[in-house]
Amino acid sequence: MFCVNCGKAYEPSHKFCNHCGYLVPLSAGPSEDDGAHDQPRAAGAASDVVAEDPVRPDAEQLPIPVGPMPVVESAPYALFVSLVLGSVLLISALVFDVAEALVRNRWENTILAVAATLGAALLARSARAAWHRVVVIEPETDAMVKRLHRRVLRNSVIVSLLFFVSAAIVGAAIGKSRDEATRLTADLERMNTVGNRISKARNGVEATIASYAEMYKSIAPEVHDLEATLERLKAELGIYDSKFPAQHEQTSKSIAGMETGLRRTALLKQQIEVAKQIEALDPSDQVAAWKTRMLPLLADEESLDKAK
Repeated sequence: MFCVNCGKAYEPSHKFCNHCGYLVPLSAGPSEDDGAHDQPRAAGAASDVVAEDPVRPDAEQLPIPVGPMPVVESAPYALFVSLVLGSVLLISALVFDVAEALVRNRWENTILAVAATLGAALLARSARAAWHRVVVIEPETDAMVKRLHRRVLRNSVIVSLLFFVSAAIVGAAIGKSRDEATRLTADLERMNTVGNRISKARNGVEATIASYAEMYKSIAPEVHDLEATLERLKAELGIYDSKFPAQHEQTSKSIAGMETGLRRTALLKQQIEVAKQIEALDPSDQVAAWKTRMLPLLADEESLDKAK
């Protein structure tokens, strides 16, 4: 038998075409072509009457599938979440840079910040469009869909806030560490620069009280600068020591060096004051005052070098 809908052969005992599902007419038994006319007919046989099949449903009540089934579009939840995460990551990078810059009081990544802002804005716009598509495909006509939408939005907000807070905390911590390292390096360079200028001035002085008095006047600002730098370095090395205990031995030596330098600057400040006082004396009294008041200070300073 051949289906009147698709034209393909099907078993005569079938009620539906096994190819397209079309409802086919019931078979009335073998046809004449199959040699049924050669068979003797029994008297009173009911072959001429086809009994109604009680199991067969009414053809008008059955849906007749014609052609391929329509494809149902699914809501783009995955696309929405991906776009939200992409936007959140870019904003988190911007938050990280801002937090680091605020701690360091220095802004360095202007181009990256602009790029991150533009990228985040584009992704956020795409995420909004994707969510609009979700609502169109799955209208909030019942409580279950409404709860699903609220849960997705709530989780997206929570994840975003977690990313932003974490980026701010990490950015501030890294910014603080970088600022401390930068200040430590700058103060070490400052100490060496100022110390070298003081040493050069003291080594180039002539062996006269007037020359020494003039030299001490010239290095007075440098000595105050060196003292302030050594105080900062001592504090910065203490912070470094607490963060990096593995370097404690070397750090302790550096702190001891700062303390020695502070004692030296204290002696230099005394020498500057004594030189000013000696310069104000009568020239005949300057040599005696130098011996009794300046030489002990120089000896104390020399003992610092021997104590190293």
